[in-house]
Amino acid sequence: MEKLTYILIMWITALSINCQNRLTQKQNSLRASDNLFKQQVEFKEPGSSGRNLIWDFRMLTMLNNNYSLKYFIPNSTQMDTICGLEHHTRYYYSQKRDSVWSTGFENTTTMMKYNSHELRMKFPFNYGDTLFSLFNGEGEYGHLIKLNVSGYTRVVADA
Repeated sequence: MEKLTYILIMWITALSINCQNRLTQKQNSLRASDNLFKQQVEFKEPGSSGRNLIWDFRMLTMLNNNYSLKYFIPNSTQMDTICGLEHHTRYYYSQKRDSVWSTGFENTTTMMKYNSHELRMKFPFNYGDTLFSLFNGEGEYGHLIKLNVSGYTRVVADA
């Protein structure tokens, strides 16, 4: 009986293990004062998508070992806006309910403000989910040239 119980527990445990990560609002939201330290590497095609695949990125060439992304609240009167500073560019986001929206960006030469915000993440986000978002915005380059941008974002959790 003890052996049967052990086998049953192992079988239930094996069924409950899922190697696909689930992105949740609690664990994956943008948070002011977070600093991410990343490594920028050469691009490599990951391979086919699907379940139960292993992608091996161990042998990539390092391009930048000191790549950081810092999040902060840029204006204490707008606590619903969070800013990500990366490569001398400020990216502005709004977090509403279960979604993260990009509202624009700016650096020393370019300023862009989205009139229709771009959906960047929706929680929870699981394998097989798709995000689709239309966006448009206005800005300027070098304080002289007017810019208009429009497009769409499509993100698929495919592996």
